[in-house]
Amino acid sequence: MNELVFIQNDQALTTSLKVAEVFEKQHKDVLRAIENLKAQNCAVKKFFYEDSYKVKGNNKTYKMYLMNFNGFSLLVMGFTGEKALQFKLDFIDAFDKMKTALNKLLEKRKTAEWQEARDASRRGWRPLTDAIKKLAELAQEQGSKTEEKFFYMTYAKLMNNMLHIKAGSRDKIEAWQNYELEKFEFMIKCILSDKVPTKEDYKKIYTAAKQALENYCELSFINQRFIKGNNA
Repeated sequence: MNELVFIQNDQALTTSLKVAEVFEKQHKDVLRAIENLKAQNCAVKKFFYEDSYKVKGNNKTYKMYLMNFNGFSLLVMGFTGEKALQFKLDFIDAFDKMKTALNKLLEKRKTAEWQEARDASRRGWRPLTDAIKKLAELAQEQGSKTEEKFFYMTYAKLMNNMLHIKAGSRDKIEAWQNYELEKFEFMIKCILSDKVPTKEDYKKIYTAAKQALENYCELSFINQRFIKGNNA
C-alpha cells in the first residue's frame, strides 16, 4: 500500500515498513525500536499490532508491525532533523485525514444500522396492530366504550415507557431501542393472540402484557442502561 495511513478494523493505522521507508531507515532497526518500547513498558503493547508481509516473488513471510497514532508518536519521538520533522508532519496530516474519513464511515454505518433496526420495528408493528384490533373488538363485547385507536395508543405508550422513549420521538431513538421494540411487539402480539380467543378480560390482558415486558426488562438489564446513564 502506498498511502501513509490506512483504515483497518475501524482504526487509522500505519506500518513499520512505511515508517522505515519514509524515514529512510532499515526495517530491522524500526522493528528493534518497537520491541524496545514494548519491553520498557507493557502499556505500549496496545499501540502496536504484530503482523506479517511477503516480498513479491518470495514465499517467505516477514514480520512487521501495525501501529495507531499513539504508537507512531512514541516510535518517531526520537527521530530528529529537518527532514524527519517534515515526515512527522506528513504522517500527522495523513492520520488526521484518515480519522476524519473513519468518523464519516462509522457515522454512516451507525445510520445504516439504525435504519435497519427501525425497519425491523415497523415490520413487527403490523402483526401487532392486527392483534390489537381483535383486542379492541373483545373489549367492546365486554362493554368497553373506548375507541379502537386508544388501544393502539395504550400499547405504544406501554412499550415507549419501558424503553424511556418520549412520545413522538421514535425516529430519534438508538438502534438498540429499535431492536428491543421489535421484541416487545412480538411479545405483546403473542400474548394477545393467546389470550383474546379465550375471552379473558381485556384489562387483565393488558396487565399480563405489562408484566411480561417488566420481567423481560429486568432479566435483560435494560433498566440498568438508564440508571447508569442518569448517574454518568
